[in-house]
Parts: sequence; structure tokens; C-alpha cells
Amino acid sequence: MSYLIIALLGITVTQPNILDQTDEEWTALGYRVIEEVSINPLDYGEPIGWGENCNGPTASIGCQAFFVPTDNGEKWRIVMLLKDKLVILQEDEELRDIPLACSPTGIIYSRNGRFALVLGRFIDSRRGMYAREADVVNIETGGVRTFEALKNTHWPSMFFVNDDGSIYRWSTTTENPLEYYDPDLNLAFSRETNVGWGSRFGHASGGSIIVFLEAGNILTVYDRAGTLLWEKELDVTLQISPFMVSADGSVLIMSARTGLKCFDGFTGDLLWEWTDCHTVAPVPSVSGHAWAVSMTTKGLLFGADASSRESLTDMHYPTENWRRGAPTAVAINGACVLSSSSEPPKYQNNHLRKIIYTNTGGEILWISAPCSSASSPLTFSRNNNTEVGLRGGVNSIQSDGERFAYSDYNRVLIMRVEGGGEE
Repeated sequence: MSYLIIALLGITVTQPNILDQTDEEWTALGYRVIEEVSINPLDYGEPIGWGENCNGPTASIGCQAFFVPTDNGEKWRIVMLLKDKLVILQEDEELRDIPLACSPTGIIYSRNGRFALVLGRFIDSRRGMYAREADVVNIETGGVRTFEALKNTHWPSMFFVNDDGSIYRWSTTTENPLEYYDPDLNLAFSRETNVGWGSRFGHASGGSIIVFLEAGNILTVYDRAGTLLWEKELDVTLQISPFMVSADGSVLIMSARTGLKCFDGFTGDLLWEWTDCHTVAPVPSVSGHAWAVSMTTKGLLFGADASSRESLTDMHYPTENWRRGAPTAVAINGACVLSSSSEPPKYQNNHLRKIIYTNTGGEILWISAPCSSASSPLTFSRNNNTEVGLRGGVNSIQSDGERFAYSDYNRVLIMRVEGGGEE
């Protein structure tokens, strides 16, 4: 398979109103997008809870797709949180059930799909005192460990699960402590912060740094020893999205009304900036330095090397009835999976979605048929990650961009992209 590759030196790619052209699945000329796998999560157990929508009962579960490296190449993995267990489906392997010690209410995944923190029910919520069940699951081995740190906690927390199974935890107490638990779940440090609830944040999935916007609009970066690496005072008028941090922590992108700023994650040095448009919701690749971010002018910015301004591609796709595609997964070569929602007046159901696949040259190659999160039998409300791209959906992409995963809220689907040529 080969993709159409074009030079990415600050280029602009514009496509016609293809999002408005059809309410059926659409594929670019010369390509095929083939359904390889179709899975109904409810075939594997009971959901955590039930609700109602306009078409009847809807099941609430946690579910996320990943593409993981193995000795036999990259394989898809689907992790499902059901009523009393995790179910692991993986390409070329037998189904695995992982029984849980807690009574699950939600799940937080590591970006590489190897670890998960399963949040259980509150044991005691009297007088604002919370004691919570939680299990840390090694998805590779099936090992389950109780996260003892939550048994004596007093307030809710925000969690970031790293690719090695270590955990950052930020608690909303008076001191707003930031804590780091190593891969053996030992508390390595706890330090006071000046972070307010609702603050912007980000972390390197490898665990090397964690980023917060502290009170006074002070951008702060800590390492896994709790050391403050650097801080910057930002313009107080900025309205920013959560920070995008590369897996190794070396690159940090800040998305705001004024555009983008890219910093060295360890030193705070400004690597480059782009000031042409309001941007939101930056997403990193699982490994490497690829990234993507939405533009409010109904387009996409992306690059295969976040440290380089010259790798940036400015992609526009004019449309009247659909909002900009928000990136949810990025391959290391810059291919992307996006999610676009409908907007009135043509579509009154603002829960209607289309999934979009773009190639490394910034071209839309495939658009799904519309699907609705408000009228289908599945919801992924138990996905509790705070990071963009890992909450509320299952979207994922293989590192080379040749396969991707998404859900139409009825099934979880693995798709293969074929075709194209070279220039």
C-alpha cells in the first residue's frame, strides 16, 4: 500500500464541500476502505448501566480501541469495561476476561493500551468524605492490583495513567496536591500546587512530565520527581485547550484563540508559533511527534514532527451543515481520524456524527455515514480519560495509518485503507 505524499512545507490543502455532498458513506476516487472487523460489545457481557434514548434502551459501557506492537507486527486491541470485568479482544489471540475486584463505574486508559485504572463505586460519601474502590489493570498480563491510595482519600481526583503503568494524581483539596505513583504504585512524591478546578493540563504518556495551568495563568511543568522544570506567565486573555504533549515529553503544544505555540517540554524554549487562526483540541500520536489540532475555520492543522514548523499542513474543507472535524487519533505519519458533528438548521440532531479519515497529505479519503450518539444502543460514557482523544469514543489509528477503528454506536469497527499512488 502507498499513500499520496506531498511536501509539507507550510502548504494549504483545500477540498470542496464533500461533507455536505452525501448522507451515505463516501470514499475518495482510487481508494477502498474495507471493514475488517465488526464487534457488538454487548455480545460479551452486561453493561455497567442502562438508560433511555428516543429509540429505547441504551447501554452504558467503557470501550476503547488500540493498535499495539507485537512480535508479529501491529495488532488491533479492543478493551471493554462491562458490569464486572474487562474483556480484551485482540487480533490473532483468544478472547480474555479480566475479573475485577471493584464494582466498576468508569475507566481511564494509558495511551498505549497496556494499562487501565478502573474506578469503582464510592464506599462512603458522608460529609464530603470519599473512599473509593479502584483497580489498576495490566492489560498485557491480566494482573489486577487494588489502588490503595484511594481508600483514604477525602475528595475526588483527576488521574493520568502513563504507558508504564505509573499514575499522576491531582486532588481537589485545599493544597491541590500533585502526586506521582511509580509502576509499582508506590507514592514517589506529593507536592502542593496552585491549580484550580477546571484548569488546563497535559502529560507525556511516557510519564516524564505533567503540565498544568496554575492560578494567575502560570504555565507550569513538573517532572516525575516532582521538580518544577519551568514556568511561564501567559497572557490572561488566552482561552486555551488542554495541552498536547508528545509521548517522550520533549514537545509541548499550546492551542489558543491566538493560534499555536510549541515549546521544548523540558526547557520551555519556544520552538515555533503559528498565529493565523483560533485552534482547539490538539491530539498527539501514541508514539513519535505527530499531532493534529482543529481550526475554528472548519479545517485541520497537523504535522508529522511537532518540533518543526515546516511540517505544518493547513487543511480546509468548507461545509455548511457540519462542524469542523475534531481530531481523535493521529498516526506517526500524520494520517488522522476526525469526528464531525452536525449543526442546524439542516440537521436538528446535534448528536449526529460523521467520522473522517485524512491521509498524510491532508486530503479527506473517507467519510462515514452519519451515526447518532443519542439514538443508538451504545454509549461510551464510562470512558473517563480527561485527555482529548480518549474520552467518549473508541477511535484509534494504526501507527502507519493503514487501519483505524471507530464506532457507529451500534458496533466497534476496524477499517483498512487501500489504494492511492505516488507522486
